[in-house]
Amino acid sequence: ERGGIEALPVVTDTMFNIEQGRATLVVLVLCCLSLSLAHEQNHTVAGIVWPEGETGGDVRVSGASGEPELAPGQDPTINELFRWSIENSDPEELKRQAQKPHTLEDLRERKKALDELLDAMRDIPDEHKLIKEAIDTLNSNEKLAEAEQALLNLKEMLSYAPVDFSNDLFGMGGVHAVVRHTFGEEDAVAAAAFWTLGIAAANNPTGQAHQIEAGVLARALEVVRSGSEEEVLAKALYSLSALLRGNLDGRLAFYSEGGVDAVLQFLHNHHASGRLVRKALQLVGALAVDEAEAGGGGAALLDPKLAAAVLAQLQHRDLDTQEKTLVAALSLIKVHPGMKPLFAAAGAGHILLEEAAKWAVDSSIDGADSSEWVLEVQNLYKAVQAALLQ
Repeated sequence: ERGGIEALPVVTDTMFNIEQGRATLVVLVLCCLSLSLAHEQNHTVAGIVWPEGETGGDVRVSGASGEPELAPGQDPTINELFRWSIENSDPEELKRQAQKPHTLEDLRERKKALDELLDAMRDIPDEHKLIKEAIDTLNSNEKLAEAEQALLNLKEMLSYAPVDFSNDLFGMGGVHAVVRHTFGEEDAVAAAAFWTLGIAAANNPTGQAHQIEAGVLARALEVVRSGSEEEVLAKALYSLSALLRGNLDGRLAFYSEGGVDAVLQFLHNHHASGRLVRKALQLVGALAVDEAEAGGGGAALLDPKLAAAVLAQLQHRDLDTQEKTLVAALSLIKVHPGMKPLFAAAGAGHILLEEAAKWAVDSSIDGADSSEWVLEVQNLYKAVQAALLQ
C-alpha cells in the first residue's frame, strides 16, 4: 500500500499455463518430427547413429528415479526439461532402440500420437479468442458472478501484455462493455471494471484516448463525487491516475470537467479512509509532476482551497499519509511560483513545524518504528520548508 500501486502479477497463472502448454506441445511435436526424420535417413543425433533403412524405436531415458528431479513446487520449464533429458539419456540404450526392428503398426501408433498432439495444440485458445469470449460475456445477460470473472480474466491478460492486449480490447469494442459494468452493479463488479480500465490505460496513449472517448473519465469522476463503497472508490481513483498520467488531453479534459473540485470534495470528506486519501494525494502529485514536465505551468492547479486541503492531510497519524501529503505539496510548490503564496496563506509554515515536532516524538504513529522511513519523512518536511523559503 505504501507504494500506492495496485498489486499485479507480472505473469499470471492463466496466461502462464497457456504459454507453457503451447511451448511444451511445440517441443514434443518437434521431437517426434526429428525422430521420424532420423529414421528415414542416416543421421547422427546427439551422438547416436541411426541406420539407414531401419526404423528407430521410441526414445527412452533412464535415470535414478525415471522422473525429472525438480525442487519442490518448481515448475518444469522447457530449459529444465531439455537439461534433464540430456543428463539422464543413455546413448547406448537409444542406439539399441534405433536398431530394433519395428512393424508398420508401430509407425501407425507413432503417427496417431503425433496427430493427437497436433489436435491438442489446435485446441489451445489464443489470447485474442479469450479476450473475445470475455467481451461476449460482458455484453450478454449473464450472472454478475460471471461478469466479474470475465473482468478478472481480462485484467490478468492485460497485466501480461498491457499495451498489445489493451489495443486488442479497444479494437474489439471491449471498452464500452467494461464501462457498462461500472454502473449500477454490485460493488465487486464495478471495482473489477475500474481496475481493468486502469490497467488498460496505463502508459498507453492510444488506450487513454479511447477511454476518454468512451466516457471513462466522466464516469470515474462521478464515482469520486458520489462517495461509493471504498473498494469501488479505490479502483476509480486508480483508473483516473492511469488515465491522466502523461496524457495532456486527458488532463485538459479532467480540468474542464471539474476534476480538481471533485478531488477537493473528496479530500474534505472526513470519513474517507487513509488508503483513499493517499490515492487522492498521489493523483494530485502526479498531476503536478506531469504539468511541470510538460511545461504547462500548472495554472489549473492554482487553487487556494487545494493547497489548504493538501496541508490538512498532515493530521493523519501515519507516516505513509504524511509522506504522500508532503510529496504532493512539494510537487505543487514546484509546478508554479504562484503556489508558494497559496501555501503560505494556508499557514504552511506553522503547520509544517507543528506537525513535524508532533510526530517526531510520537512513537504511536503508524510506521514510526522504521528509522529509515522516519528519516525520509523528516527530509521531506525539510524539503517542503526550503521550497517555501526559496
